[in-house]
Amino acid sequence: MMNQEKVSLVMVVHGNPPYIFTSIESAIPLISEIVFIDIGISKDLKSQLVNKKFKVPHRIIKVNDPVAYVELIREENKKHAKHDYILFLDEDEELSAELVELLKKNIGKYDYFGIPRKNIIFNKWIENSRWWPDYQVRLFRKSKVTWPKIIHSQPQLTGNGFAVAQDERFAIIHHNYGTIDQYLSKGMRYAKAQAKERLDEQKNYTIIDSFNEGLSEFIGRFFAEKGYRDGIHGLVLATLQMFYTFLVYCYYFEGKKFKAEDRDVVEAANHFFEKGAYEVSHWMDKESLHSPVKSFKSKIVRKLLR
Repeated sequence: MMNQEKVSLVMVVHGNPPYIFTSIESAIPLISEIVFIDIGISKDLKSQLVNKKFKVPHRIIKVNDPVAYVELIREENKKHAKHDYILFLDEDEELSAELVELLKKNIGKYDYFGIPRKNIIFNKWIENSRWWPDYQVRLFRKSKVTWPKIIHSQPQLTGNGFAVAQDERFAIIHHNYGTIDQYLSKGMRYAKAQAKERLDEQKNYTIIDSFNEGLSEFIGRFFAEKGYRDGIHGLVLATLQMFYTFLVYCYYFEGKKFKAEDRDVVEAANHFFEKGAYEVSHWMDKESLHSPVKSFKSKIVRKLLR
């Protein structure tokens, strides 16, 4: 390996993920050891991992407490790596061959690498709607990157960083949601965790807050970040992301023992539809969109405002 720098691959594993061996093999030319963090590996997969002869040494570290989302244990996982450099790779991600060569040439010169990630969702590479370039810090020196325990948070960085070019040849390939069930299952888990964070903060979170966040998600992804260019995939994903924010509120509501807000619920519903119609109309006028999207605008606005 160039620069004689050794890298520990640290991978959190749950269940029996279909891409795990593809993921590991893609990283082998870059790494000197593998550390599997077991948060519920299936018995069959654990047997395979124990008996598998990888080209580098590997260990399995068992985590006994439940892990709602990976950020809770990322910082803790660093201590299990023997080497100065760590590669965090999820069980459904793989490194392109071009990316591996680029990292090998530059490791030792930099403290961390920001790497674009190519999300494959519902059998399609999603190129817009904030799903690309989806930069991730995954290769780094232990002492230069600190991971907060907040869901979907970015790490705190120090030192000298390298931003890999926004080019699919040098991207992490992320075999993201393959089915709607996968999306909903993970969304439920994340929404529960995010609702708990809001409850722990003891800050009031209202249905209007949820509606505003949901509309911001939909408008931001579908219009501002051009999700419409991904066709029906873009529309479905923007809608699911909008629904996710409402799901967070539902779990928050449950956590409050279903204590009702002092709010006019008809006014709240009206706020959602009026604000949604206004935002759609605004972005349709702002953007130069093709006629099918213009038609979509006129239909939805007529229905919401009639």
